[in-house]
Amino acid sequence: VVVFERTEGPGGVWASSKVQGGVAWGSTLTSSGALNTALSDSPTEVFHREHRRFPHHLDRQQFLDLLNGYEARHGVFTDSLRCNVEVEAMTLLPDDRWQLRIRDTADDTAGEEVVDAVTICTGLNREAYTPEIDGQDRFAGTQLHAESYRPKFAGRFSGQRVLVVGIGETSSDVVKDLVEHGAAHVYVSQRGPTTIVPRDIGNLPPDHCETRLVHDGPMFHRWAMLTAGVGAISSFPLLRPSRLGRPKLAHVLRIQVLNHPRKWDGWRISAYNWTKSDHIFDAMDTGRATVLGAVDRLESDRVVFADGAEQQVEAVIYCTGYRPGASLLPPTTGDDDVPPPRSARDLYKLTIPTDHPNVAFVGFARGQIGAITLSTELQARWWALLLSGKRQLPSRARMRAHIDRLRHHGRRFNQPTRTTPTFAYSIARQEIGCEPDLFELFRTDRKLWHAVLLGPVCAAHFRLRGPNANRMASRAQLTMPQAVQSDDYVDSVDLYMNTLPLAALLIPLFGAYSRLVPGFNFENATRSYI
Repeated sequence: VVVFERTEGPGGVWASSKVQGGVAWGSTLTSSGALNTALSDSPTEVFHREHRRFPHHLDRQQFLDLLNGYEARHGVFTDSLRCNVEVEAMTLLPDDRWQLRIRDTADDTAGEEVVDAVTICTGLNREAYTPEIDGQDRFAGTQLHAESYRPKFAGRFSGQRVLVVGIGETSSDVVKDLVEHGAAHVYVSQRGPTTIVPRDIGNLPPDHCETRLVHDGPMFHRWAMLTAGVGAISSFPLLRPSRLGRPKLAHVLRIQVLNHPRKWDGWRISAYNWTKSDHIFDAMDTGRATVLGAVDRLESDRVVFADGAEQQVEAVIYCTGYRPGASLLPPTTGDDDVPPPRSARDLYKLTIPTDHPNVAFVGFARGQIGAITLSTELQARWWALLLSGKRQLPSRARMRAHIDRLRHHGRRFNQPTRTTPTFAYSIARQEIGCEPDLFELFRTDRKLWHAVLLGPVCAAHFRLRGPNANRMASRAQLTMPQAVQSDDYVDSVDLYMNTLPLAALLIPLFGAYSRLVPGFNFENATRSYI
């Protein structure tokens, strides 16, 4: 294995150094819960360093510690990592191997490498995306992308009126930071329908509702269970109201209804984007942050919104995300030229291009809900089995038919899958063979069975059986104190599931799904709720 890394070291956006590709702030937190974000064999010490309580989310250093600890244990990059080397193009040779054109960015020299298979892991955050807005060249103030923003910069905008484009997690954090550091007013441009939820609800990460019990059933069952779950952990009387930080209804109505570009379609919850940070509500409470609609154009000293409203601003910060970058694959030539894949939806199970079975895109299977580390690890395990010949791909016709269904079912939402846990279970069940056997767990280990069925879906679930299983390590990770439950509250899953009686009734039914309908989970992962 040879790893080509275009920066000076591993870590990606989480690296502490900009030259290593790092763009995350030191205080940046993962949107997903810590347990869901961890790799399958992450030691429990990651979460109990110096006897601190189990963190709900990982900050940048904790996430780096997790990656570095994994590398140290397994020697992932020993004799394989080549830094400051960028792959510029791929050419398919007559023997189906790949010739890579590479460039050493340190001394700007070019070269070639021939390999048997290629794994493209360039990630979803390779290129900062700045939308083209009429008048950007006329605007006289400061313009920058969130990639270049750091909390220490916030003082520069003290006393200024700032436009923040976008309403995702980064935008929410930037807006709060600007207000706290004295910005005169912050205007937030919201282009599409958005639902904002706190990073913690009822003192637990919201993705603790993403359980096997929820995701193993049909779509209507998942919709009902998730709706009941979010409602319960938001308003259940046993939870301490002072710890919930419930947002003002006016803020929710403005963001979810008044700024919705298609108000008549507002009931279609599946079309909403989800922002897992309510810092923007704190900023709005001060009266110095306002959420408005889409931007129409910029003038020299002001912004004009699509509804005709105008506001004077001195700076624009684009919190508009990133693009994966160009696909390195060349077009497929032949009787019908096939362009290279433009997104994960163009790949078989969001991983394999149909015309190049010796290429895999790992790390692009992003869901509207769930941690990307979970889907990435399972993709990597499946890919390793394919390369070793222990698993086989179906025919091109079947793979293309599968991709067509994915495009049809996913046409209403932005991400390739609705939920990462459902995608993860489909890969574990159909491709790897590492799906937890709930019948066996119920018979042999009731505590572990309860954690797998009613705790959050995380990577440790998929090391309990199958290739490279490590049941002892996984059990320790899944049943450690405070991994799922907090000191003050009843577990949110227990609140709305009535756990054991309901689980005992549904266990045989969900076991039947996995045996009678093999493709059930993946089809559900690509469907809208409504």
